[in-house]
Amino acid sequence: MRTADTRQAISKVLVIGMAVSIAVMAAGLIWFSIGDGGEREDINPMDIPSELLRGNPVALVDLGIILLIATPAMRLVAAVGGFLREGDRIYAMVALLVLMVVLVAIIMGSR
Repeated sequence: MRTADTRQAISKVLVIGMAVSIAVMAAGLIWFSIGDGGEREDINPMDIPSELLRGNPVALVDLGIILLIATPAMRLVAAVGGFLREGDRIYAMVALLVLMVVLVAIIMGSR
């Protein structure tokens, strides 16, 4: 894989991630506006699946937000894979290090 291919793959990850997250949030907002409104309180991310099954549209909006937040991390995963395929170990290690920092920040922030 060439550098241009890696950049294009990373770009696709960002565009698709953003489009999916916006679509999920929009669906949640539409569901919220035509439904009974659901609960307007904060939902624990671990409770999103059960809240979706209960029919809470706010959970769908929250899922879209989580997908949007996860998109840059997925970009880093794509970068690591692309750089490894190119044989560029230094950039792969830098991208992996940044990914680890992001994951630690997410874990620390969720406490």
